[in-house]
Amino acid sequence: MKKHIYKLMVGLLIGATAFGVTGCSNNIAGEKSSVSQDIPMGRYIEETVDMPKEIKSLIDYKVNSDGTMEIHGYASGNQVVAYTSKDRKSWESKDATWLNDLISAGNQLSAITSNEKGEYYALYYNPDFKTRIGKLSEGNKVEEIPYEVDESSYISAIKVDEEGSIFVGMNNGVVRINEADGSVITEYSVTGTEGEVVVVDNQLMVIDAQRGGLVAFNLESGDEENFIPYEGTLWGSKLLSNDEGNVYIVNTEGVSRLAAGGSIWENVIESSTSSFGTPSLFVRQVAMKGNDEFSVAFDSVEGAYTLLNYHFDPNVPSRPTTEVNLYMLEDNRTIRQAVAEYQRQNQEVFINIQVGIQEGDTLTKADAIRTLNTQLLAGKGPDILVLDGLPIQSYMEKGVLLDMSDWVDGMRDSGKWLENITEAYRQEDGSIYALPTRFKVPTLWGNKELVNGVDSLEGLADWAKENPDKQVFYSMTPEELMKKLYGITAHEWMDETGQIKEDTFVTFIESINTLSGQGGADEAPSMNSSSSGMTIEFNDADDPAIQESIKNTLSTEYMAHKDVELHMTEVEAFMEIPYLNSAIMQRGDGDFGAVLAKDGGVYNPVGIVGINANSKNKDIASEIVKLAMSKEVQKVDLYEGFPIDKEALEEQAIINEDGMMAAMGMAIEKPIKMQPATQESYTKLKEQVDKLTIPAMTDEVLMNLIIEETKGYFDGEKTANEAAEAAAKRTRAYLAE
Repeated sequence: MKKHIYKLMVGLLIGATAFGVTGCSNNIAGEKSSVSQDIPMGRYIEETVDMPKEIKSLIDYKVNSDGTMEIHGYASGNQVVAYTSKDRKSWESKDATWLNDLISAGNQLSAITSNEKGEYYALYYNPDFKTRIGKLSEGNKVEEIPYEVDESSYISAIKVDEEGSIFVGMNNGVVRINEADGSVITEYSVTGTEGEVVVVDNQLMVIDAQRGGLVAFNLESGDEENFIPYEGTLWGSKLLSNDEGNVYIVNTEGVSRLAAGGSIWENVIESSTSSFGTPSLFVRQVAMKGNDEFSVAFDSVEGAYTLLNYHFDPNVPSRPTTEVNLYMLEDNRTIRQAVAEYQRQNQEVFINIQVGIQEGDTLTKADAIRTLNTQLLAGKGPDILVLDGLPIQSYMEKGVLLDMSDWVDGMRDSGKWLENITEAYRQEDGSIYALPTRFKVPTLWGNKELVNGVDSLEGLADWAKENPDKQVFYSMTPEELMKKLYGITAHEWMDETGQIKEDTFVTFIESINTLSGQGGADEAPSMNSSSSGMTIEFNDADDPAIQESIKNTLSTEYMAHKDVELHMTEVEAFMEIPYLNSAIMQRGDGDFGAVLAKDGGVYNPVGIVGINANSKNKDIASEIVKLAMSKEVQKVDLYEGFPIDKEALEEQAIINEDGMMAAMGMAIEKPIKMQPATQESYTKLKEQVDKLTIPAMTDEVLMNLIIEETKGYFDGEKTANEAAEAAAKRTRAYLAE
């Protein structure tokens, strides 16, 4: 399975598989603002169900055969509570003494489940940290089922039936055990499972995420009888079935149905028209009421839970009749969060998200942009544009974008936004065509003298020449260093029209040559956790994102141990501060600040939104942009940059100021002692944010063109002047397109 890594650092490893990516298309929409009226009828409608306020953390959720909802969770003080509801509006408390007794005896509750007969089972760890299965017996007592789990295995899920069988899903397979004596009845060989199983027509159906589909085993023999491929996310998916023998996979992409005896998956609830597509939500529990109604408990990145019910309404169009098109070159979770929230509030509107470059595409960014430009310059194209990686300056000059100052000015005057960030694309006449929804802060960590005393790339290069025994950065090739510094320094060697100032550019690439020449690019070894001894294996060892993440960690380690002077990184969340702060504390004489902050500091705008000046849906487009800029969306930390909403920024900082430490110390070569972040480090970062005044260049196509034209210089085949002239010529041609 392909793995994406946004950033890997000590104490934090986040995979993109945690965030659902749905509703994508490579096609560029034209003027169409509504779908055809001749469409089929019938669609699942989403309704919110209020959860019991006492529940702080969800344990289990189910719908009984009579339609009664039942929920277990933790209240304050690690107390387990249980509730039932018949009308989905009011909740009645249910006795949970047996679970609290289990916890009070020193056990750690992992999960609970029940069968249709109303018999309850608990999966827990005893005081010796051994995995155990217990059944609720008479007198509210827990009877332990004598099944011993091999030390090399761990139980991820259990399912029970009315026949006295327990299906145990583990990291290395599924077993069917006898409740009476714990003996193994049948073994089912599957490695890519999280224990999600259903029994249909004497077959055990198991999700195999590693193979990418659903495996059907003979229930009695354990032999594989069928394999049904599934295109989409399977890790973290839930599996269920109904009385008709239909099988359903539920995940962040929506709900897919496999008809009884069939081999083709049908998408019955689309993420693009439901909360399944909300990046901050993860499917936690799923239940069915009857054969056509779903009840889904979602967990969120904020730790809150949402309970939603989906029922089929045959009297509404299968898709909303109003369609608004939104384009992004690469996926952006903040924008998806805003779209999902808008669709939740406006179910009569369909937001068609189009992503220019998707995983596995052979299409280049330049080709994708060229296709988009053709549409835009013809007066067509999508209603909303996410401008990251696109030629923003050119779009503004050619009148492609709508002036949003009529409502932006009011928001600015309210003082809710960070004006130094949101005013980045304000023109001299007061017009504003683009708004960043988030931002990242390019920073330097390490040598105090260099962090605070050198404000230019040329100055760093001069210091390197004067101190040949010291290495400024961890080993980087000229191309790697160009990619890191292109956007940050472009304002120094480009004029207001985007043209290269050749003399200044010569100094830039000469400095790159000096700093990259201090050391060759080392191969990054495999990562090992210094705190747990755990080795982390990557399926895609050659993935550029993985390699970049490993190098980022190595750079931090080398800076912390004074093997290099500086670590350069984009800080995009307060949760990064403890680890980075630990690194400079280990160094002993370290500090941090904005990268080469001669003019106040450069920031990297993220999720830059604009509206097509020729859009037929300007009002709806404006509402979506406003929502993306609202505190409601901004407060959700999607690890994509800092919020531009002042209150959301302060709240995130307060959360992290409360003694937060990195979760785990993962070291590659040089372990860093993890320490709590100081109040001063958070305060200083917030002070740095207030001084940021210059948006980084985000046009990656132009960056790659410049890298192509300067390669000859770094290889010794061109002079710096020749490379600068070639890059300037190529840039002029690109901007003229």
